[in-house]
Amino acid sequence: MLRVLVSIVFALFLLMIVLGRYAPSPSSPDAAMWAIGWVGIVALLYSAVNSFDALRHSLGQPTRLVYIGLLFSFLPLLVAAYSVAVWQYSPAKLSTFQIISMLFGGLSAVVDLTLFSWLTFGHARNANGQGRKSG
Repeated sequence: MLRVLVSIVFALFLLMIVLGRYAPSPSSPDAAMWAIGWVGIVALLYSAVNSFDALRHSLGQPTRLVYIGLLFSFLPLLVAAYSVAVWQYSPAKLSTFQIISMLFGGLSAVVDLTLFSWLTFGHARNANGQGRKSG
């Protein structure tokens, strides 16, 4: 369930960036780099929490909860895909900060969906005794 909560919070953070609710206006190149750096740090924290959850807490979970976590992990990726639609079709184009933030968020979501889902389903399958049998 931690994966669901973290995915929702990260998707809301990315949505705030796309909608312009969080839009720092840096006065220098250093301040601009720090603004982007904080988004990168949040994306890394999202990946770190999901990796910990995939490796530690997925063991012994029912498969249904693993599927629910997978479904909610699509939220940040959907926000990144929404940002592409806004970038392409909206008269108010995205800023460079928003584009780079969505790249960070989208890449973190792709890593979560591929690597950590694979690890989570591997743990769930092995815990239920459905793994490969040697012999």
